[in-house]
Amino acid sequence: MTKRTVCNQCWQPKPDDGYRNCVSCCTSKGKRQRALRAGARFRRRALREADDRGVLWLPSTGNRKLGPIPASIVAAGTCPPSCPFWGRGCYAESGFMGYHWAHAKGNDSWDSMCRAVALLPKGQLWRHAIAGDLPGRGENLALARFSRLVKAASHTAGFTFTHKQFRRREEMAAVRNANRRAAKARIGLVINLSANGPAHADELAARRLGPVATVLPFMKEPPALLKTPKGRTIVVCPAQRSDITCAECGLCAKAWRKSIVGFVAHGQGRKLVTSVAEGTAP
Repeated sequence: MTKRTVCNQCWQPKPDDGYRNCVSCCTSKGKRQRALRAGARFRRRALREADDRGVLWLPSTGNRKLGPIPASIVAAGTCPPSCPFWGRGCYAESGFMGYHWAHAKGNDSWDSMCRAVALLPKGQLWRHAIAGDLPGRGENLALARFSRLVKAASHTAGFTFTHKQFRRREEMAAVRNANRRAAKARIGLVINLSANGPAHADELAARRLGPVATVLPFMKEPPALLKTPKGRTIVVCPAQRSDITCAECGLCAKAWRKSIVGFVAHGQGRKLVTSVAEGTAP
């Protein structure tokens, strides 16, 4: 597909965001909606064609929320289409993260990343897949690659999030066993199941595959604690209520926790996240 770097209407330079026209040339509601739909199709096609093996290893991130900890970015082909943000404005599709995600096409191999993880100091906090998901295309979990990562991270305090649904027994067993080992040893790679709202968080918690995290609707002043419809405790991400970073918190790397971690909708995508969390998204 030819990259578009100028607007089709005014021929002025524009970002390579998949839209045929720039924002100023999409002044009418109809034009803007058509441009948004065209951009969504562009993103979905790019995701379907994306590689699922590329990895970008970051020895120390400059992310102000994560803090100076190691992290990885995994190719977009690992993301499952069941994710409500897939091709609809995921935070990783644009900006600086979008640039780095597009370059996670093979900079590092899966084996080289596992070797880097194995060399981390004991107890080192790190995050897998700032963008992307667990290994395997779409909904599938690549068990061999997943096992290598879990083994390499067994001495670290790693954590990640996944939207994969795990329909196969062997996939569920692999994730459950990895989280149970991490909970028992108080160390290892923790796989947080990503929920689309408090009600969905109850469903995922009932599967007993591991700890759960969920998105929450936009709130100007979020409280420290909330409850799911079935009474489970949701701890709002401390980084969203204070200046603390993931490097200082580490809550998502605790496989033995009973609470659900909640992330309040924020930024440019807060309307979409809010609609997903409230169950009103189309």
